[in-house]
Amino acid sequence: MGGIRSIPMQSISQLDPVDVLQQHWGYPAFRPLQEDIIRGVLNGRDTLALLPTGGGKSLCYQVPALCMPGVCLVISPLIALMKDQVGALRQRGIKAAAIFSGLNQREIDGRLDAAADGQLRMLYISPERLATEKFLGRLDRMPVSLIAVDEAHCISEWGHDFRPSYLRIAELRQHLPDVSVLALTASATPAVKSEIALRLELKTPAFFEASFARTNLSWVVRRSDSKKQRLLHMFNKVGGTGLVYVKSRRRTKELATLLQANGVPASFYHAGLDAESRESRQQEWMQGKIRVMVCTNAFGMGIDKPDVRLVAHFDVPDSLEAYYQEAGRAGRDGKPCWAGLLVDDADLVELSRRRDEDMPDLAQIRLIYQQLGEHCRLAFGSGLGESFDFDPAPFARHYKIPVARLMTALSVLSQESQIALNEAAWLPPRAMMIAGREDIYRFQIDNRMLDPLIKALQRSTPGIHDYFAHLDERKLARSLDMSLEELQRQLQLLVQYKLLAYQPRQEKPTLTWLQPRSDARNLPLDVKHLEWRRERHRERIQAVLNYALSTEGCRSSLIQAYFGEKAEPCGLCDLCRESKSPSKTLVLHGALRQLLSQKNLRAAEIVQRMKPHSEQEVLNALRWLQDRGELRRAPGNTLTCQA
Repeated sequence: MGGIRSIPMQSISQLDPVDVLQQHWGYPAFRPLQEDIIRGVLNGRDTLALLPTGGGKSLCYQVPALCMPGVCLVISPLIALMKDQVGALRQRGIKAAAIFSGLNQREIDGRLDAAADGQLRMLYISPERLATEKFLGRLDRMPVSLIAVDEAHCISEWGHDFRPSYLRIAELRQHLPDVSVLALTASATPAVKSEIALRLELKTPAFFEASFARTNLSWVVRRSDSKKQRLLHMFNKVGGTGLVYVKSRRRTKELATLLQANGVPASFYHAGLDAESRESRQQEWMQGKIRVMVCTNAFGMGIDKPDVRLVAHFDVPDSLEAYYQEAGRAGRDGKPCWAGLLVDDADLVELSRRRDEDMPDLAQIRLIYQQLGEHCRLAFGSGLGESFDFDPAPFARHYKIPVARLMTALSVLSQESQIALNEAAWLPPRAMMIAGREDIYRFQIDNRMLDPLIKALQRSTPGIHDYFAHLDERKLARSLDMSLEELQRQLQLLVQYKLLAYQPRQEKPTLTWLQPRSDARNLPLDVKHLEWRRERHRERIQAVLNYALSTEGCRSSLIQAYFGEKAEPCGLCDLCRESKSPSKTLVLHGALRQLLSQKNLRAAEIVQRMKPHSEQEVLNALRWLQDRGELRRAPGNTLTCQA
C-alpha cells in the first residue's frame, strides 16, 4: 500500500469554500448545513449528511473538491445523474469525467489516465467499477483528495434500494487510509443511517441531518372514484409547473392526452422513448414550454427546476422513501407547493396484494434465474462477466411474470451477487481516428469514395485524433447529402479498414452475469436472509398503506416519524386543515355519515334532508367525505357509507 498517492486533507493548502462557491456557481452564500458539512470535510472528518431532495447535496463534495488539490472520487449508482453532473461541471469550466457501463476500454483507459495524471478534479464512477483490476491498477497513481458516496442508502439492506456493489466501497479505505469519506443521502431511516456508518467504516463521523419537514409543502391524499377528474381538478386549482408520476409507460401518454384535451399543456416521458425525444421533452419542460410532465420514475433524478408547484402521484408508490424523494421535487424555490397522492379502492387492493405477493419466494426466484439463463442462451458454467441487452418488460410478457415480481427477483439475484442489471444509459455515437495522419492521407488518395467523409469528420469533430469525440450523425449526414443509414455504413467501412474506432448510439439496459450460470436447483441462496428481506418489503408497503389510509393526525408528521424524526403538526396538509374545521362543519359531516349508514340516497334527496344547511354546504361536505373515501357511489346514482 506504500505507493498509494492520497492527499491527507489536514496537511494541504486549501481555498476558502465561500470564494469557490461564488467563483464557480455565483451563489452569495451556502444553504443551511452545507457550509458546516463542507468545513468538516476540509478538516479531514468522515461525514454522513442527510439532506432532502433539492437540498444541495452535490455542492457538499464539489466545493471541497475544488478547495483542495487532487481528484475527488464520486461513487454514484445512477448513470443519468453522473452524466448530468459531469455536463454541468464542464459548463462551469471544471474538469470532470464519469466511468460507467457502455464505455469501451479505450474510453475507460483515457479517463482513468486523466485522473491519475491530475487532469481531472472529479471522477464519477459506478460502484461496480471499484473492484476491477483496471481501476485498482490506476488507483495507486491517483492523487485522491476525497471519497464522496452519493445515494449512500444503497449500501443498506434496510433501505429500499440496496445494491450489493456498494459493499465494495469500504475496500477503498484499505488503499486510501488517510482520505476522508463523505456519505450523502436524501432519505434514510435510523436503521439505514446506522448501517451506512458501519458498512463504510466511517471513523468517528460527523452527522448532519436536515429536517424532513418541508415547511412550504402541503401533503394531500385524495380518495376518489374518478382519479382522472380529480387530477384535472388539481391542475385547474393549482397553477404553475407540475409533475404526474405513474407506473406504466402506457399511462404516461394516456394522462398527457387527457390533460391536453382539457387545456393543460402536457407531455409524457418514459425510458422507452428514443433518446432525442427524452432530451427534447425534458428541455421543453425545463424551459416552461410544457406545463405538466406525465412520467415514470425514469424522469426527475438530478433535475433541478425550482418552480414546480404540484407533484401528483396517480399511482401509489412502493415506499415512503421513493414518495418523499419524488414529491420533494416540488417547491425548491421555497414558495407554496403541493404533493397530491390519488387513491381509489382498486389502488388499496393492489397495494395489499403487492405487500403480500410481489416479493417472490425461493421457488419463483429459482425459476426466473433459469429463464434468464435461457433468455441469454447460456450453457451451465458459462457467462461469467458477459453482458446482454435486457429489457424487463418484454421478458416479463414472454414468461408471463408480473413486472413488479420480476424486478424484485432481479433485485434479489443482484443482492446475491449473481447478476447486475444496469439502467439504460443514452450514449451518443462516438468516434476516434486510430490511424496516423500519413496513413489516413494515403488512404484518402486510394479511396476517393470515402474521402469526403474523412474530411468532414476531421473538420467537424475537434479532437477526433486524440480521444473518442461525440458525433452529430444527423448534421454530418446532411452536410454530406446522404442518408443516416449510408453514413453509418461508411463509418463501419472505416472501422473495417482500421482507420476509425466507432461506437454507435447506445440506449439499452444491460444484464451482466457476475457468476457462471449454474443449475437453478443448486443456486446458492440464503433462505433466512430472503425471508428477512420479505419482511422488510412488507413493512415498507404497509407504511405506504398507513399513510394513504390515515384519517387523523398530520401527514408531514407521519413521514417524519417514518424517518425517525419527532415533529409538530405542519398545519398545511389535508389532515391538519380538516382538524381546524369549524364545529358546524364537523356536525354536518357526522350527520351525513349517520344518514347514509342507514339508507342509500341521491344527492338531491340528501340536500332536502339536511336543511337548514344550504345546498352548497351539503354538496361541499359530500365531496369532502367522498375524497376521504368515507362515502362511495352505489347503484342508482346514490351515495352510501364506505364499509
